Formats: sequence, structure tokens, C-alpha cells
Amino acid sequence: MEIISPLVSAIDAVTHPNPYPFYAELVAHQPLYFDETLRLWVASSAEAVTQIMNHPACRVRPMGEPVPRGLVGSMAGVIFEHLARMNDGPKHTSLKHDVTARIAQLDVITVGQKWASDLGRGVGHLNLNLNEFAFALPVYIMADLLGVPSQQIPETVGWVREFARCLNPLSTPEQVAIGKTAAEKLMGMLQPAYGEIWAANLIGLMFQAYEATAGLIGNTLAALGNDPDLYNQVMCSPGLLPQLIQEMVRFDPAVQNTRRYLSEDVTVAGQAMQAGDAILVVLAAANRDPELNPEPNQFQLFRRDRRTFTFGQGVHSCPGEMLAYNMAQAGIEQMLWLGVGQNIHVKAIGYQPYVNLRIPILLWENNGRDF
Repeated sequence: MEIISPLVSAIDAVTHPNPYPFYAELVAHQPLYFDETLRLWVASSAEAVTQIMNHPACRVRPMGEPVPRGLVGSMAGVIFEHLARMNDGPKHTSLKHDVTARIAQLDVITVGQKWASDLGRGVGHLNLNLNEFAFALPVYIMADLLGVPSQQIPETVGWVREFARCLNPLSTPEQVAIGKTAAEKLMGMLQPAYGEIWAANLIGLMFQAYEATAGLIGNTLAALGNDPDLYNQVMCSPGLLPQLIQEMVRFDPAVQNTRRYLSEDVTVAGQAMQAGDAILVVLAAANRDPELNPEPNQFQLFRRDRRTFTFGQGVHSCPGEMLAYNMAQAGIEQMLWLGVGQNIHVKAIGYQPYVNLRIPILLWENNGRDF
């Protein structure tokens, strides 16, 4: 197994073929340290991550920049400003409660199976490849559940894709401009029915699902393609698929990092920090901390007391965890039914350009033909 260069940063590790030896070194020797190159703190151990995720001074946005500067004055900035996950305090509490209640009412399983089947028929043909399937499926599901007419959903997927790029710090100025226009179209579609604040949070659910669920689907399919024994075990016992996805969330998660910002001078996990300091919270490293999960580098379907940080912790834990599991399961079931892992070999040939998300670029080979 390839060992990551010790010179690679925790951000570069996200798209490395195997960042986990590097993460293990951080957990063992630098569980919380200040990275002079990145100019921020890096937290990797389960203990450090737990303290930071639960400390009231560790906020989700810098105090002086609630909206990224590049989005201020645009509809993308308005959406960002209203997102529950990008707010702290009473506003966050109220919005999160409402988001959680609405998610609980969604019939994700039925709608997910429908769209996985419909979109799955296009995989392997010119109009859709496996990577596009992984990204598009969550938006088809969410848009349908939100009442978007079927004929408008493909257009909605495009808008969500463009809006998501707008929020990626690696995007070009042109991509940001296109994303701002897509934000206006998404808001124009949903605001009349839901109002501005709710429309913003529903758009948030769609773009989070677009990226994170695509990563969960892709990483799981790549794991099955790389491990025939695991594939055979799941195919012989399809009821193991939920355990497979849950272990993948721990073992090779789509969401690798998140950030926190200090609102005041504090000491966290034994380190004195100053107001305004930024912390890179390496969730994927904490998932493999042996203090949290024994034998962390083994993929275990029947892992006892599995614990993960992938969906956050504390007041900012993600309310869409089961939503992601159900959407990913619908997509993975459909791909297995089509022959992924048996007649069709899937492998990750690289990763999409993100600083926080690990989303594989998949190659699908079927009888010598690549899709």
C-alpha cells in the first residue's frame, strides 16, 4: 500500500489515493497542531475533534465573515446566509429543528428506488455515465420530494451542479459567476412555494446531497470493485448493504474535513488558541483513531460499537444522515443489479478536485468497453 508523503498537507490528503497512513501519523503524533503552511490548526484525534466540535467558541463561520466575500451581494450569498449549517446560536437551533422535522416526513426509500431504476437504465450509454449517475441521483430524489416537476429535474441537476461549484474554493471566477446565476434560478423555482429562508435550506439539502452522497456511492462501489470477497459477501446476503454503507462512512468517507473558527481566546484540547483562529477538523482521521474504533484500518461489516464523525457531532450534527444512507443504498442496489462487481469492474482512477470531499472518479469496464 502506498504511503503518503509526509510533506503533503491534510488538505492535499483528501484527493490522495491513500491518505490514511498520513492520517494515522497525525493521530499518533500530532493530534492537534498549528500548520504554519496552511496557517490554521489541524485536529485529527477523536479526543481533539470531540472537544472542538462541542466547544461553544468553535463556530462554523468566522465572526467577521458570515458569508464568503466572493458571494456577498449575490443570490448565492443570500442562500448561504440562510443555511442552518452555516449559522450558530438561536437561528441555527430553530432552523435545524425545522429541517429535521421536514426530512422525517420524506419518503426517500420509495422515491429513491424509482429514480435509481430510471436513471440506472441510462448508465453505460451516451447520455449518462457512472460518475454522472452518482451525482445526479440524489438531486433527482430530492427534487422529486420537493415537488419539482419531472420534466424540470434534469435542468435542476444542472443548476445544483453549477451552484455547488460556486461554493468550491478551487473554482475559477467564471465557475463562480455561473454558480451565482444558477442560485438565482434555483431560488426562483423554490421561493414562491417555500419562501426565501426555507427555499435556501432546501437548496442546501440538494447541493449537500449532490456532493456527499455522490462520494458515498462512489467510494462504496470502488470498494466493492477492489474486493471480490466483500462483493461476494454482500451479493450472497443483500441485507448486509446497510452495514456496508455504514462502515464505508467510517472507513473511507466522502466528507473528510470541516472547519471551525474561534470566537474568543480559549484553550481547547490542551492548546491555547486566539479569537479568529481557524481549525481544520480532519473527520476522516478521527474515524480511524484506535481509541474510537479498535483495529481501525480493517474494514469490518460487523464492527461492534461503530463510531464516526462523518456526519458531525454536537449541535451541528447533520440531520440528513439517514437521508444520505437511504439515497446511497438505492443507487448502490441498482448498480449491483446491473452487474457492478461481477460482469462490470469499477475502479477509482482519481478524485474530484475538492478540499473537503473525497469523491472518486470512477472507471467502469465492461467487456473491454469503458463507460
